[in-house]
Amino acid sequence: MPIDDLASVIETLQQRIQQHAPSLRENEIRTRIALIDPLLRALGWDVSDPALVTPEYTVSGGRVDYALLGADGKPVALLEAKHLNEALTAHRMQMVNYANMSGVPYAGLTDGSHWELYEVFAQKPFEERHLLRVSIADTPAYQCALPMLLLWRPNLASGQPAPASAPILAALPETPPSPVPPTPMPDAAPAPAPTAKPPLLPAPLVTPATETQPPLGWAAPVIHRLEQGYERPPVNSFPRRQRISHPALAKPGGKCGAVAVVKWPAHAPQLAGSGAGPQLPLCSQHGSRSPVRPAVHHPAAHRRNAANR
Repeated sequence: MPIDDLASVIETLQQRIQQHAPSLRENEIRTRIALIDPLLRALGWDVSDPALVTPEYTVSGGRVDYALLGADGKPVALLEAKHLNEALTAHRMQMVNYANMSGVPYAGLTDGSHWELYEVFAQKPFEERHLLRVSIADTPAYQCALPMLLLWRPNLASGQPAPASAPILAALPETPPSPVPPTPMPDAAPAPAPTAKPPLLPAPLVTPATETQPPLGWAAPVIHRLEQGYERPPVNSFPRRQRISHPALAKPGGKCGAVAVVKWPAHAPQLAGSGAGPQLPLCSQHGSRSPVRPAVHHPAAHRRNAANR
């Protein structure tokens, strides 16, 4: 049964109590029709259905207003009704005795606003036998609806009614998000391998003649060397502008053994025509100038020099 429906019925009864309390206090029948019957019907006990409810049920020594029947047609509870605001204290023991003599396990009392239910055959003091005590007029509807479920027909007809309690709303465990598969990326071109840079070598003092390619039809230049055995004079004996300034021109041990390599110039014909080769900064014992003036040895140059002579 939806708890909202039961709470809505209780709210309607609360409004009736507020608006029609003087009239309902005067008569028990008015209270039963306006307050008790609607609530029993909301709890599953249709008072107009003889298979569920027997009004004016006869017991030994009297009558009871309602006998709530189980599935076998036998009463599972007896309910006595009083007019609104009538004291229920004087009727509790009498109602329990009626149920006891009839063999009914549960007995109830109500004035339309206050509702009570007792366990008849419990082996305990009377005040400890009550299962339900609630006042509709003095309690919010939703707080009344929960304990009133003790009178709900499937619960009471089971023979072992269980009191209802507030639902426990347990927090559901958080579900970790599903992992998103990675988006396949298009095949990328492999990164080029780093190119190894050649090591930096010091620039040579002279360029070997074999690395210089002469023009077409010309022979390779001739390498000139000095004879060995010249002593290297002290450095300070040379004029300042012709001092030896590179260690490659000095041979360890004081001997002058530098090798001069003539690079084939771009204007070789002009040099050959002048008859003078480049001046080599070679060391000598005959002063600051070199004793050798090497000329460019090339067949064409020899022919031209011979013709000039």
